Amino acid sequence: MSVSSPPAPPVAAVRDVPLLQRGVLLASVLGGLAYLLFIPAGHIPAQAWIKGSGVGLLTLFALLGLVSSARARLDRLLLVLGLALCTGGDVLLVVVPGLAAGLGSFLVGHLFLIALFRRHRGQPLAGWRRGLLVLVLTLAVVGLVLVAPRAGDLMIPVVVYTLVLTAMAVTAMGSRLHAWLVGVGGVLFVISDSILSLRVFGLLPSGLGVLPGLAVWATYYLAMLAIALGASRGLDRAS
Repeated sequence: MSVSSPPAPPVAAVRDVPLLQRGVLLASVLGGLAYLLFIPAGHIPAQAWIKGSGVGLLTLFALLGLVSSARARLDRLLLVLGLALCTGGDVLLVVVPGLAAGLGSFLVGHLFLIALFRRHRGQPLAGWRRGLLVLVLTLAVVGLVLVAPRAGDLMIPVVVYTLVLTAMAVTAMGSRLHAWLVGVGGVLFVISDSILSLRVFGLLPSGLGVLPGLAVWATYYLAMLAIALGASRGLDRAS
């Protein structure tokens, strides 16, 4: 019976990161915090730029890894494309009315991440991964049961997106790329989108104010930070 190794502390994933990438990572965290602070202000003229800066800088972080390393270039490119399309989804949800454009960008981004994680599969979904797997599948099923009747013309896109998102989270958990960081990132993404879908389709209690928005952004940004950092460091070790 295989036993999961204990997770390394988060700081371990930042060790040996080149100085320039470390600066970009810090700027990304500041961008993510800045948007979190602007959420209570509602729509502001620079909202798309502030929102896009957090994950956009994570994309730059991964791109610097691609440019500076001759190893695992295809894998690094898949990571860059996945993060870039999620950044595009962020911005499109702000500047384009409706959900379709942003949802489509995120969906394609997830496909690139799935391709990356599948190339580094090998971790059994046992131990802590099994618990996270149950959580992800439960959120997906309950979310679809609640949201699908209210989705109208978006029902099929919502179902397809949910299946792809769930596949991304499951393949992340089964990946050997700094498994706990990447796996937890996938789960946080599912949690974020679950809260978002409940809010968009009017399934949350009234009177919560900005709390759902804060929860959506915090879990989403932490998800992308974990995936970007975990996959990058995992590729460094695997190469």
